[in-house]
Amino acid sequence: MGRTSRSEIVDHSLIQKSYIVHSDANGSPWADALAWSVIAWLLLRSGYYTWMGLLLAGGWIKLKSGTVTSESLLAVGSLGLQLTTSRGLIIRFPFSSSTFTLLRSGSNVFLPLSDIQDITLNEVIYGWGIRYVLVVIQKPKVDTDDGKLIIAYEELMPRLPQLERVWRGIRSVLFDELDQKDSDTDTDLERENKPPIGQLRNGDNAIGTS
Repeated sequence: MGRTSRSEIVDHSLIQKSYIVHSDANGSPWADALAWSVIAWLLLRSGYYTWMGLLLAGGWIKLKSGTVTSESLLAVGSLGLQLTTSRGLIIRFPFSSSTFTLLRSGSNVFLPLSDIQDITLNEVIYGWGIRYVLVVIQKPKVDTDDGKLIIAYEELMPRLPQLERVWRGIRSVLFDELDQKDSDTDTDLERENKPPIGQLRNGDNAIGTS
Protein backbone atom coordinates (compact mmCIF):
# COMPACT_ATOMS: atom_id res chain seq x y z
CA MET A 1 0.00 0.00 0.00
CA GLY A 2 1.35 3.45 -0.84
CA ARG A 3 2.20 5.93 1.85
CA THR A 4 2.52 9.65 2.34
CA SER A 5 4.97 10.90 4.91
CA ARG A 6 6.35 14.12 6.26
CA SER A 7 9.47 14.80 8.30
CA GLU A 8 9.76 17.02 11.33
CA ILE A 9 12.86 18.46 12.98
CA VAL A 10 12.97 19.33 16.67
CA ASP A 11 16.16 21.29 17.36
CA HIS A 12 17.42 21.99 20.88
CA SER A 13 20.63 23.81 19.84
CA LEU A 14 23.62 21.47 19.76
CA ILE A 15 22.53 19.42 22.77
CA GLN A 16 20.05 17.24 20.93
CA LYS A 17 18.06 17.02 17.71
CA SER A 18 15.09 14.83 16.85
CA TYR A 19 14.14 13.87 13.28
CA ILE A 20 10.67 12.36 12.91
CA VAL A 21 9.12 10.89 9.77
CA HIS A 22 5.33 10.60 10.01
CA SER A 23 3.43 8.26 7.71
CA ASP A 24 -0.22 7.78 6.82
CA ALA A 25 -1.57 5.06 4.52
CA ASN A 26 -2.82 6.78 1.39
CA GLY A 27 -4.78 3.94 -0.15
CA SER A 28 -8.47 4.25 -0.84
CA PRO A 29 -10.55 4.57 2.36
CA TRP A 30 -13.35 2.77 0.51
CA ALA A 31 -11.41 -0.49 0.75
CA ASP A 32 -11.31 -0.21 4.54
CA ALA A 33 -14.97 0.81 4.66
CA LEU A 34 -15.95 -2.20 2.55
CA ALA A 35 -13.92 -4.57 4.72
CA TRP A 36 -15.49 -3.28 7.94
CA SER A 37 -18.97 -3.43 6.36
CA VAL A 38 -18.51 -7.11 5.45
CA ILE A 39 -17.22 -7.89 8.95
CA ALA A 40 -20.13 -6.03 10.57
CA TRP A 41 -22.64 -7.89 8.37
CA LEU A 42 -21.14 -11.24 9.36
CA LEU A 43 -21.15 -10.33 13.06
CA LEU A 44 -24.84 -9.43 12.89
CA ARG A 45 -25.63 -12.85 11.46
CA SER A 46 -25.92 -15.94 13.62
CA GLY A 47 -24.03 -19.19 13.97
CA TYR A 48 -21.26 -19.88 11.48
CA TYR A 49 -21.29 -16.34 10.06
CA THR A 50 -20.67 -14.79 13.49
CA TRP A 51 -17.55 -16.88 14.03
CA MET A 52 -16.36 -16.06 10.53
CA GLY A 53 -16.86 -12.36 11.25
CA LEU A 54 -14.88 -12.60 14.50
CA LEU A 55 -12.01 -14.35 12.75
CA LEU A 56 -11.95 -11.80 9.93
CA ALA A 57 -12.11 -8.91 12.39
CA GLY A 58 -9.24 -10.32 14.43
CA GLY A 59 -7.11 -10.93 11.36
CA TRP A 60 -7.85 -7.51 9.90
CA ILE A 61 -7.01 -5.71 13.15
CA LYS A 62 -3.84 -7.75 13.58
CA LEU A 63 -2.73 -6.91 10.04
CA LYS A 64 -3.55 -3.22 10.17
CA SER A 65 -2.24 -2.59 13.70
CA GLY A 66 1.27 -3.37 12.47
CA THR A 67 1.30 -0.34 10.17
CA VAL A 68 4.25 1.96 10.84
CA THR A 69 2.95 5.43 11.72
CA SER A 70 6.28 7.15 12.37
CA GLU A 71 10.01 6.63 12.74
CA SER A 72 12.39 8.94 14.52
CA LEU A 73 16.04 9.51 15.31
CA LEU A 74 17.02 11.33 18.49
CA ALA A 75 20.65 12.42 18.71
CA VAL A 76 21.86 13.51 22.16
CA GLY A 77 25.31 15.01 22.47
CA SER A 78 27.84 12.91 24.43
CA LEU A 79 25.22 10.18 24.95
CA GLY A 80 24.28 8.60 21.64
CA LEU A 81 21.47 7.92 19.21
CA GLN A 82 17.98 6.53 19.78
CA LEU A 83 15.90 5.00 16.97
CA THR A 84 12.15 4.77 17.59
CA THR A 85 9.48 3.04 15.49
CA SER A 86 5.78 3.64 16.21
CA ARG A 87 2.98 1.41 14.93
CA GLY A 88 -0.78 1.49 15.10
CA LEU A 89 -4.14 0.91 13.42
CA ILE A 90 -4.80 3.86 11.11
CA ILE A 91 -8.53 4.56 10.69
CA ARG A 92 -9.63 6.47 7.59
CA PHE A 93 -13.06 7.60 6.44
CA PRO A 94 -14.55 8.16 2.97
CA PHE A 95 -15.11 11.84 2.04
CA SER A 96 -12.58 12.90 4.69
CA SER A 97 -8.81 13.36 4.66
CA SER A 98 -8.52 13.11 8.45
CA THR A 99 -7.25 9.95 10.14
CA PHE A 100 -6.68 8.74 13.66
CA THR A 101 -4.65 5.90 15.09
CA LEU A 102 -5.66 3.15 17.53
CA LEU A 103 -3.72 0.35 19.25
CA ARG A 104 -0.49 2.30 19.35
CA SER A 105 2.77 0.50 20.06
CA GLY A 106 6.44 1.26 19.64
CA SER A 107 9.97 -0.02 19.87
CA ASN A 108 13.22 1.75 20.75
CA VAL A 109 16.87 1.01 20.05
CA PHE A 110 19.52 3.07 21.84
CA LEU A 111 23.07 3.20 20.52
CA PRO A 112 25.64 4.67 22.93
CA LEU A 113 28.06 7.13 21.38
CA SER A 114 30.94 4.87 22.36
CA ASP A 115 29.47 2.12 20.12
CA ILE A 116 29.03 4.33 17.04
CA GLN A 117 31.90 4.26 14.58
CA ASP A 118 30.35 6.40 11.84
CA ILE A 119 27.08 7.56 10.27
CA THR A 120 26.96 7.50 6.48
CA LEU A 121 24.70 7.90 3.48
CA ASN A 122 24.91 4.84 1.24
CA GLU A 123 23.69 4.10 -2.26
CA VAL A 124 21.75 0.88 -2.76
CA ILE A 125 21.25 -0.53 -6.26
CA TYR A 126 17.78 -2.01 -6.76
CA GLY A 127 16.62 -3.11 -10.19
CA TRP A 128 17.42 -0.26 -12.57
CA GLY A 129 17.46 2.43 -9.91
CA ILE A 130 19.54 3.71 -7.03
CA ARG A 131 18.19 4.32 -3.53
CA TYR A 132 19.79 6.12 -0.62
CA VAL A 133 19.79 4.95 2.99
CA LEU A 134 21.11 6.41 6.24
CA VAL A 135 23.37 3.85 7.90
CA VAL A 136 24.73 3.80 11.45
CA ILE A 137 27.96 1.78 11.64
CA GLN A 138 28.66 0.22 15.02
CA LYS A 139 32.20 -0.37 16.23
CA PRO A 140 33.41 -3.98 15.97
CA LYS A 141 33.07 -5.97 19.18
CA VAL A 142 36.06 -8.16 18.35
CA ASP A 143 38.95 -7.96 15.89
CA THR A 144 37.28 -10.40 13.48
CA ASP A 145 34.04 -8.43 13.43
CA ASP A 146 33.44 -5.80 10.74
CA GLY A 147 30.83 -3.97 12.80
CA LYS A 148 27.05 -4.03 12.55
CA LEU A 149 25.16 -1.85 10.08
CA ILE A 150 21.86 -0.37 11.24
CA ILE A 151 19.58 1.27 8.66
CA ALA A 152 17.60 4.25 9.91
CA TYR A 153 14.01 4.67 8.69
CA GLU A 154 13.98 1.08 7.43
CA GLU A 155 10.18 1.05 7.17
CA LEU A 156 9.72 4.56 5.75
CA MET A 157 12.23 5.65 3.15
CA PRO A 158 12.72 9.42 2.98
CA ARG A 159 14.26 10.96 -0.10
CA LEU A 160 17.91 11.96 -0.29
CA PRO A 161 17.34 15.67 0.62
CA GLN A 162 15.73 14.63 3.92
CA LEU A 163 18.40 12.06 4.64
CA GLU A 164 21.12 14.64 4.01
CA ARG A 165 19.54 17.01 6.54
CA VAL A 166 19.25 14.25 9.10
CA TRP A 167 22.83 13.15 8.44
CA ARG A 168 24.22 16.68 8.84
CA GLY A 169 22.17 17.37 11.95
CA ILE A 170 23.09 14.14 13.70
CA ARG A 171 26.78 14.57 12.97
CA SER A 172 26.67 18.14 14.28
CA VAL A 173 25.37 16.84 17.61
CA LEU A 174 27.34 13.63 18.02
CA PHE A 175 30.62 14.57 16.34
CA ASP A 176 30.61 18.38 16.82
CA GLU A 177 30.56 19.02 13.09
CA LEU A 178 29.26 22.40 11.94
CA ASP A 179 25.80 22.18 10.32
CA GLN A 180 25.09 25.37 8.38
CA LYS A 181 22.16 24.10 6.31
CA ASP A 182 19.84 22.71 8.97
CA SER A 183 18.05 26.06 9.26
CA ASP A 184 16.76 25.67 5.70
CA THR A 185 13.04 26.49 5.69
CA ASP A 186 12.13 24.87 2.36
CA THR A 187 9.42 22.34 3.21
CA ASP A 188 8.11 21.17 -0.16
CA LEU A 189 9.62 18.06 -1.70
CA GLU A 190 8.44 16.03 -4.65
CA ARG A 191 6.75 12.65 -4.47
CA GLU A 192 8.80 9.45 -4.56
CA ASN A 193 6.93 6.32 -5.65
CA LYS A 194 9.29 3.35 -5.69
CA PRO A 195 8.94 -0.30 -4.65
CA PRO A 196 10.48 -1.33 -1.30
CA ILE A 197 13.92 -2.85 -0.80
CA GLY A 198 13.29 -5.88 1.36
CA GLN A 199 11.42 -4.37 4.29
CA LEU A 200 12.07 -0.75 3.25
CA ARG A 201 9.08 1.37 2.31
CA ASN A 202 8.93 4.83 0.84
CA GLY A 203 6.56 7.70 0.36
CA ASP A 204 5.87 11.34 -0.37
CA ASN A 205 8.00 13.46 1.92
CA ALA A 206 8.17 17.00 3.21
CA ILE A 207 10.22 18.51 6.00
CA GLY A 208 9.07 21.15 8.44
CA THR A 209 11.26 22.81 11.06
CA SER A 210 10.01 23.60 14.52
